[in-house]
Amino acid sequence: DRALILSGASYPSTQAMLYQPLIEMLRPLLQQVDIVQKVAAVWLGEAARLFPELRAWRPELPLLQTENHDAARSHLFEALCQLIAAFAGAARSIILCLDDLH
Repeated sequence: DRALILSGASYPSTQAMLYQPLIEMLRPLLQQVDIVQKVAAVWLGEAARLFPELRAWRPELPLLQTENHDAARSHLFEALCQLIAAFAGAARSIILCLDDLH
């Protein structure tokens, strides 16, 4: 079985965009609808904060509302973990490469 290699990088022109490397890394996977559908709606709704195309595809997705910035970051992190886990569960090894994140 071949590994799925996902990569994203931070560039000087995108340094103000905190999640850009993750968006670049995960966006191509979103076209695999059969796998994305395995992620719970609550996490897809959170992921839609970075990937608005998810909400276009499924407008009923919920959005967790919180005034707490730490909780919001935690929810978004969990949503990204759930997306990655769905692809890992598709019987493939995944290698994540994030370049120049400082």
